[in-house]
Amino acid sequence: MKKVSRKEFLALAGVAGMSLVLAGCGETAEPAKTEEKKDDAAKTEAADTDTKASGDKTADLRFMMVFGNVGFLGFPVISAIWGSDALIYAAIFNLPFNFLCFTVGAWFIASDAQGQGMGKVTWRTFCTPTILSCCVAIVLALLGIHNVPVIGSALDTLGAMTTPAALLVVGSQLGNLAPRELVGDARLWVSCAARLVLMPLLNWVALSFIVDDPLILGILVVTTAMPVENVGTMLCQKYDADTPTVLRGTFWTTLLSLVTIPVLVLVMG
Repeated sequence: MKKVSRKEFLALAGVAGMSLVLAGCGETAEPAKTEEKKDDAAKTEAADTDTKASGDKTADLRFMMVFGNVGFLGFPVISAIWGSDALIYAAIFNLPFNFLCFTVGAWFIASDAQGQGMGKVTWRTFCTPTILSCCVAIVLALLGIHNVPVIGSALDTLGAMTTPAALLVVGSQLGNLAPRELVGDARLWVSCAARLVLMPLLNWVALSFIVDDPLILGILVVTTAMPVENVGTMLCQKYDADTPTVLRGTFWTTLLSLVTIPVLVLVMG
């Protein structure tokens, strides 16, 4: 497998934030006002429930447009197109991508959960085992430390459990939705189109000016064409956000990606 220099690693890792720059953070919900009377607690809770059911879904839709399923689907697709040697570049891309998913992505969902704005976002939102693992992995990669005995194999076995566990959570939640509830509204379909078509095209145009290697350019563009990240459903459950919206987006983008990804690869040549 081709070795990647530290300079190449830092350059590739920096591109992982490109989709965030292109998507934009937009406006976030205003912080919830402090309740002055205890008698208003019930009314506030009822209003939050209504907001969650039919209110603004900007944060959830923004998560869908920015974060794709690179780990579960991106790696097999990259391996099938360019071979196993290309996975090193996808893995470098995925390190900061995971970090951003569990920080910026968690902030997107938690900030608008139950219409409470930034009230639910604290330092604990970003201090998670996933973030700590990403930080350790990036440090080890920069230091050139590989194949840690015992601990490495144990963590590899533990990490292999995350894929079936995540799919089990998404599948169980999907089974709770009636078929007619899967359709969604116009905003959902616009977000799906942005996730599968607009984001890859924008990244292709932007990165073509700074990336000369067609292999690296193709890998970066294809990874941004993946369907919605499965983690979004679990983050919605954790922060009591709008799980059905992200769940619908995950379902439809995964289904439609069977067509959009091959078409994108053909267009790129």
